[in-house]
Amino acid sequence: MKPILIGIDRDGTLIENDGEFPGSKWPNETAKLMPDVVEGLHILKKLPNVALIMVTNQSGPARGKVTLEQTNAFNAHVNDLLKKQGVGLQGIYSCEHAPPTYAERYVKAGAFIDTTYIKVCPDWKPSIGLLEKAARDCFGKTLQECDVYMIGDRHTDPETGINAGGKGVFIESAG
Repeated sequence: MKPILIGIDRDGTLIENDGEFPGSKWPNETAKLMPDVVEGLHILKKLPNVALIMVTNQSGPARGKVTLEQTNAFNAHVNDLLKKQGVGLQGIYSCEHAPPTYAERYVKAGAFIDTTYIKVCPDWKPSIGLLEKAARDCFGKTLQECDVYMIGDRHTDPETGINAGGKGVFIESAG
């Protein structure tokens, strides 16, 4: 039986997304877990040979909204909340490198962009770089040697799973 790698998006999937940059007020804020996420993760954790991981695009550093350190600390905080519920994730995989086309949209609207973080990156979803790293880290295997799933509330989330040769699961976000 192949190992099962399940990537789960952060904002709007694991935690509520109010449109602000989660972590921008860190440590004076906390994440709110999405309804039923703990119950869902408990079910998934019962699968044999499974790794549950966070896979998230985080443009906050590129847009000057948060630092990379704040982003990493907030990701760890989300996992700490999950650990307190007995459903901590095996890994956190985050990409802060926004593609040039993404950045152009915000520059046209007058937003600040830190060009340090603007580049085409194999980790930015729907690319599969973060899932490839997770398969190596969690199982010492390639994506082809795993059953891969990617869950999230944006079209790029299930697309990432499909691009990885696996399945994509789209959820409608309430947050």
